Amino acid sequence: MYAVGGPAATADPGATAIASTDRFATAGAVATQFFTAPTAVGVATGFSYPDALARGALLDHLGLPLILVSTDQVPGSANTCLVGVRSTVATGYLLGGPNTVNATTATAIATALGG
Repeated sequence: MYAVGGPAATADPGATAIASTDRFATAGAVATQFFTAPTAVGVATGFSYPDALARGALLDHLGLPLILVSTDQVPGSANTCLVGVRSTVATGYLLGGPNTVNATTATAIATALGG
């Protein structure tokens, strides 16, 4: 059993905790723990949950990780995760429109993935 995020980790001390300094680093830790060589990744804002929630189930079904970013930047932990999987990732799915992840952030995501 896994507990994802700080509150969950403290709520169930018997579970294996996956938590980090913030939601972006925690998402990266989940991706690293469960997806060692993904062929694609999904990226969504970590501040507006509908895009991540709606597509998260599809990503899970496809066996792909979800990386969280902010609207106007790729946090360092997310960038590290994206760079770490660039050798196996052929496709990146940007979840949400330009109001949730802007063009500058989309470009930074593509750059981190080597595109």
